[in-house]
Amino acid sequence: MAQDPDALTYLNQLRPALEQASERAGTDDAGQTHASTWFTDNVVVATPVFRFPQDQEGALLFTIVNVSYLFLILLERGFLGRGGIGFGDHYMDDRFVFGPALIAAAELEKNTKQPRIALTEDAAQLAAKVATTSGYGQSMKVPHVRALAIDLADQTVFVDTFGLWLAEEDDDELAEYLLEKHRQGIENGIRSTAGDPKVQDKWLWLADYFNWSIKAYGERKPSALVTSAPGTYEFVYFFEVLSW
Repeated sequence: MAQDPDALTYLNQLRPALEQASERAGTDDAGQTHASTWFTDNVVVATPVFRFPQDQEGALLFTIVNVSYLFLILLERGFLGRGGIGFGDHYMDDRFVFGPALIAAAELEKNTKQPRIALTEDAAQLAAKVATTSGYGQSMKVPHVRALAIDLADQTVFVDTFGLWLAEEDDDELAEYLLEKHRQGIENGIRSTAGDPKVQDKWLWLADYFNWSIKAYGERKPSALVTSAPGTYEFVYFFEVLSW
């Protein structure tokens, strides 16, 4: 994008999109316990976790919600995003980030290819572990577990951004408006990248995931689904593979 002939146009669109996404996600809110820093269009968000399972559960959910809104606001502006969530040792201040958890998350972000927020193996294992002590009784009732899905093509655990948002949104008119906006954006993304199969495949993946994630809503209103979705990618909820 930075080397594109229309780089300045992209910049003028991307900069306000990043600011809006950051404001909605609260990544730069000084009143929160997390820390964040930006490098060009990359953001690092770190949430401290303590030794108690309840603290780890809260940190997981907080992180998952924040990155979901970063992803959704950027998509609303026409930009595909991707990322990685890691768990482990990490140092961070307002000008410096360092640690193995950062490296693991950054490598996963590079390798995940598809427009999604993926979890490292350590983060996915933590999500499953703390769910057993959450007190909800069933894994499907644990908030951070309900917000995760698995791509069956490569067994990647990732954040169900659309599902999380729909579960939180209590304004039906706004939900309908934004779903239609996302549907149109995905359709447009597929059409506009017809000459670039590598990029178009990302939009096709997103189309299949979008239709899967909103399937309950789509049963009530089929017009909300992306009609050009290939139907080649399949997904399951994270809680469906847990043993309890």
